[in-house]
Amino acid sequence: DEVGNLFIKPFDKYITDIVTLRILYTIIIILQSISLFTWFLLNFLYGGCVTIMRDEFSQFNKDFKLYVKKVSGIPDERFEQFRYRHQQLCELTDSVDDIFAPYVTLTFAISIPAICLTIYIIFTGSPDTVTYLTIIFMAVFHLAQICYIITYGALLNHHAHCCVADVYKMRLGGIKQDFVQLVQIFTQRLTGSPIGITCCSLFALDKPTILTLLGTVVT
Repeated sequence: DEVGNLFIKPFDKYITDIVTLRILYTIIIILQSISLFTWFLLNFLYGGCVTIMRDEFSQFNKDFKLYVKKVSGIPDERFEQFRYRHQQLCELTDSVDDIFAPYVTLTFAISIPAICLTIYIIFTGSPDTVTYLTIIFMAVFHLAQICYIITYGALLNHHAHCCVADVYKMRLGGIKQDFVQLVQIFTQRLTGSPIGITCCSLFALDKPTILTLLGTVVT
């Protein structure tokens, strides 16, 4: 009741129906609860899905490294199985990206301007202690949100391309031309467009993105 009265007090000059005000207050509380739950749910789902894909790529890298050692770097019929397995993981990653790209884009669109504005207010304004602490909390919150998204995305991108070092160890001299072409196709896939989460296909979440973000905030 006390919280409700605090909400009602600023509007009692304009709306005299207390019941209507309490209904509006209840609706606002419900909407806030839904938005907060949705935000936590999206973060949980994003982290879970990206972690699963990262673990799958990590397991693939271990299996492929072991395969290269067993065949002494000379590709055989099993190489195509590994290449196709990696391609399937890439397709699953693309599906995850299609689902979470709007969430990632919205987070960047909100958090980066909020961080920059917060830094500007801190260095140009003279807020009181409570306002200052509130601003700092908001900046840290938005920065943590971006770091969370980029870190998970960069780790996934790293594991998706990690096996390229083992592909370079393949020995192609004196083998069938079909195997040479398969190795070339796999190499092009690993060194081509980034594999992982993107910001609506504008840029991928990888290690250079972290440096770009730091440069944006600093400048």
